[in-house]
Parts: sequence; C-alpha cells; structure tokens
Amino acid sequence: DELLAGGTDDNFIHLWNTQTGELINSLEGHSSDVRALSFSPNGETLVSGSNDGTVRFWSIALEN
Repeated sequence: DELLAGGTDDNFIHLWNTQTGELINSLEGHSSDVRALSFSPNGETLVSGSNDGTVRFWSIALEN
C-alpha cells in the first residue's frame, strides 16, 4: 500500500491510502500545527515536526 501523510492546523497527522483515497488513520500527539513530515526509507516510521517545538517518531504498521 502507498501512503500519503498530511498535517493540518488541527494538530493531527492524517494518513491516506493513495490507491483508494481512504483515510486510514489520524495521529494525535502535537499541541500545535504540524509543519514537517517525512517517511523513513523503509516506510515503517513517520517523523513529524510541529510548531510546538517537538519532533515525533510514529511507527506505521500496515496489514498486507
């Protein structure tokens, strides 16, 4: 599965399946706008940066 991650001013990170357009998950943890996102090369970790001054690492586990 191919994923798209997006952060918005609601402090969440939203994950979509790019093949179906389905919203897969919404990640909550930042207390301000999410400003940066990057997947690890193996696609198993998502890193996010926020205006709250934190960087978070998210384990992304997908069932195949």
